[in-house]
Amino acid sequence: MHLDRCTLSGLANLTRASTGWARFLETHKEAVYARKVDPPLSAEKRRGLPCQPCDSNLASKLYQNVTSWKDLVRRQRLLALNWQADVPVYHESLIGAESPPAWRCRVDYARRLLLCTQRRGGLSIYDLDNGDILNYLDPTIAPAYAHLEYDQGYACWNSWLDPIEVWRHDDAGLKRGHFHKVAVLDHDQPTRGFMLRWPSLCVISDQGKAYVWNLTNDGATLINNFAVHLGAVGHLTQNDELIMVTFAEGYHFWSILEGRYKGMIRPTTATSEVFHLEVPAEVLDEDHEPSKLGDFARLPLLPGSINAGSLIALEDDEWGAGVIEGSVMVGTSKQGRILVCPDWRAALCQGQGNQCKNLVIEHRYNRDDGSQGGWLSIRDKRIAFQVEHFICVYQLEDLNKKIDRYNTIQAWRVYDRSGHIGVQGSVSCLELGDDCLIHVNSNGPVGFRRSFGGPHGARILDLGTGLIQDMT
Repeated sequence: MHLDRCTLSGLANLTRASTGWARFLETHKEAVYARKVDPPLSAEKRRGLPCQPCDSNLASKLYQNVTSWKDLVRRQRLLALNWQADVPVYHESLIGAESPPAWRCRVDYARRLLLCTQRRGGLSIYDLDNGDILNYLDPTIAPAYAHLEYDQGYACWNSWLDPIEVWRHDDAGLKRGHFHKVAVLDHDQPTRGFMLRWPSLCVISDQGKAYVWNLTNDGATLINNFAVHLGAVGHLTQNDELIMVTFAEGYHFWSILEGRYKGMIRPTTATSEVFHLEVPAEVLDEDHEPSKLGDFARLPLLPGSINAGSLIALEDDEWGAGVIEGSVMVGTSKQGRILVCPDWRAALCQGQGNQCKNLVIEHRYNRDDGSQGGWLSIRDKRIAFQVEHFICVYQLEDLNKKIDRYNTIQAWRVYDRSGHIGVQGSVSCLELGDDCLIHVNSNGPVGFRRSFGGPHGARILDLGTGLIQDMT
């Protein structure tokens, strides 16, 4: 038997199968379970001591004080089961409740930092574990409604038509949470959006130009600029090779280093498998108190036909935020549709994505202004998006399963300023971690006025801390 192909439940069955198997697995448990860590480790790392995976994005301390590879795999398995539970165990916290209203937030899980730009201007840096404020940059440095990007100790921000400032966390010289400026980036056209995936900072203009900067300790170097289509919406994402830019009609791709156009993904009725997300009617009643309805729900996901309710035709919809991870691409539309393309590379090869079968999730409860589209986040085979008064989490691995009337999507409620459910509960930032969901509201934050003393900060839904408490 090839133990590398054996599942965790299979190993448990082998242990119970015979004394010989039980003795063998106990003798070689470190070698066996080191191969079960997700994501897989290199042979060199498997020979070392058990440690937290280096790319883990954990709000909790679930992987601290791990005693063996088997212990690490057990904790990873408990976390995965918690995400899949009918009612997951989670801990809520709010960071920055007493600060001015937050606008964008980014997390540095390695340094245990939470960075927030604010609607009135300013940038606050908090301790991720206890919420203490470590540093504050005033509105003369970080203007009002500044967009924020962050990766590997580098923070970039700007406001409308302003230059992009690049700051770096000084791990050696300054106090924790303190940054120093390394560059100010001016462009010959007004910038519409930007994304940082260190060391590359990609910037887009709605007037037909893209810029690629390389960030270093000493500053920033412009390594490429090239022509793109006119009318970029402002959302973009990138991997090591390509940049994906959103336009109203769909998602266009260019190579980062060459600036060569690679194609477009645009969903059509003919190439889309459609499912409807059923939002219970009572959640649309703004008179309901959150305490009566609960903070977590599972919403049914049912097969259906395109253009539910009063939605406009799929081909006429306008597209917004988009994200990619591995082979999967996800986007959201102005009508609130969620597009999941399981293999965006194959879609580009087939010509504007018209032959690739996509998953489209619709819901009927769109507002009259057609402004349902919002933030997206993707992490480790999960996506998060907003539908009405919920932030929904969908397991992408369910793409490989038959979706029927028993499928559901996890959903956490978003609150408005008063603590009631209502249209004010829309998010201005959303991030998925390995064990957490973090969001900030756009109109009066995540309303925990009664519980936390002020609804101005970043709400963290942590699925790891409760598991630690159960283990101890």
